Amino acid sequence: MIITVTNQKGGVGKTTLAINLALSFHLAGKKTLLLDADPQGSAMTFREVRGEDENLSQIPAAMNTSKTLDRDIPPIAEPFDYVVIDSGGRDSKVFRASLMCADVVIVPVVPGSLEAWGTDKTFDIIDEAVMFNKKLKVLAVINMVKPNTKLAKEFLGLVTELEDGHNVKFLKTTIGNRVVFPSSITQGKAVIEMTGQDRDEKANEEIASFVKELNEEI
Repeated sequence: MIITVTNQKGGVGKTTLAINLALSFHLAGKKTLLLDADPQGSAMTFREVRGEDENLSQIPAAMNTSKTLDRDIPPIAEPFDYVVIDSGGRDSKVFRASLMCADVVIVPVVPGSLEAWGTDKTFDIIDEAVMFNKKLKVLAVINMVKPNTKLAKEFLGLVTELEDGHNVKFLKTTIGNRVVFPSSITQGKAVIEMTGQDRDEKANEEIASFVKELNEEI
């Protein structure tokens, strides 16, 4: 199963979500590859930081920012249960190739009109990809939510509009804007690996709900 996590709009928590998804699979005993297809290389930097901690279970990772990504990945994916691709955020041949080889694409969306406009363009490109990659399932998750804010509540009203206008289904799970997410990344960990005062049970519940719902969809 090849899962691409992407959004052309920056600052939506794309890499953090991809890392936590990949590690959720890995820690559950699934053979998982984290593949960095973003020229910024943030996922690979995370993997390097994680590799310095001998107490952590090491997840296989690789980087491929080639425009032939769609041809390169399927043979590599064969030994794995899951390949999670952290795709680049701008429209490019690599970005489009990451859609063409995927079984599922997940688009993290942050509440806000400007973010919605940027995401709308992403969905336009994904709609084109679905015409060629017939198996592609398109899912979106509302990410980095500030609870009980007017903005978050108003954005929920746009979900139906986005679903009607594009080939996408929004998951019911929403993920909060929590300090533990960037904090865990700098330590080379998934949120579920945080301990002591750094542990955030609410964040753990959100990621668990996200993975459970994703598995139900795929």
